[in-house]
Amino acid sequence: MQRLIWGVIILVVVAVLAGLWAILNPAMQKAAVNQMTEPAGVVETVWSVNAQGQVDGPPVLTLQQGQVLRMEVTSAQSEELHVHGYDLLESLPAGETVTVDIFLVHSGRFEVELHKQHKQLTVLEVTPK
Repeated sequence: MQRLIWGVIILVVVAVLAGLWAILNPAMQKAAVNQMTEPAGVVETVWSVNAQGQVDGPPVLTLQQGQVLRMEVTSAQSEELHVHGYDLLESLPAGETVTVDIFLVHSGRFEVELHKQHKQLTVLEVTPK
């Protein structure tokens, strides 16, 4: 009888751990988000930052959840592009244009910055669908 009880306890623990793994696995979460909705369109925008740190590009972008933001960013200095709320960190080699696509799954207001300089490029406003 005691073996049966221990067997049931082990099965329950394994089932709980498997369920937690399925819920918390980043690959599964990404697949769920991708299946949740198809992109509602691509919005392209361009920023450049000169050697003096002056930003050329829209200071605020308002988009809708489900859209794709295609950003083309050029920095005179080697930098990293950081999109808060999306935990995106993209390397920007000096003088090169880098294109980054973000599928906007989270609604809210997010800062987009050059990480090393803490220089804000824009504020990304994503409205709920």
